Parts: sequence; C-alpha cells; structure tokens
Amino acid sequence: MSAAADPWENIVEANPSWVDLVMIDGDLAYGRADWMTDLVAESDQRRLEAQIGWGKPVLLDTSYTAEEADQEQPPLAQLRADLIAEYPPVGPIFA
Repeated sequence: MSAAADPWENIVEANPSWVDLVMIDGDLAYGRADWMTDLVAESDQRRLEAQIGWGKPVLLDTSYTAEEADQEQPPLAQLRADLIAEYPPVGPIFA
C-alpha cells in the first residue's frame, strides 16, 4: 500500500504489523527486539518481555501501570499463567 497524501489517513489505514516501535511519554514501551535491546539500557532490560507481535519478535516493557503501584507488577507470563489456571482454555479455538 502506498502512502496517502493525508497523514491522518495513513494512521487510519495503517496495519498493526507496520509498527516497529512505540513510545509512551518518551519511554520505549514496545518494539522490535533488536531495536529494544540496542535502545534500552542493559540495567533496564530485565523488565522487557519477549513476545511475538504480528508475526515478528518484539520486546514489551511490562512495567507500565495505569496508576502508581505500591508493589512491583507481576510479569506478563505470570498473569497469563494465572488467567489460564483460573479459566482453562476450552472450545474449538484452543483445539
């Protein structure tokens, strides 16, 4: 697909697989694994979790919260495991 003349139309027509890097308030939140490891300080890389996003390896910073948290948030893998333990995957979508 070629770029539209209107920048806003480009955003509306965008495919999520085109996103290579996301920043929130100037902080790297999500991006290509190779870029994130180059851009995020080594001391901060422990908070990044490897995921597959739209068919490509990405790293996701899971330290963001909607509000100030009194305690450290569990990693995404732990949240996923807790949800599956409570709500086992059933039905044809998991077959």
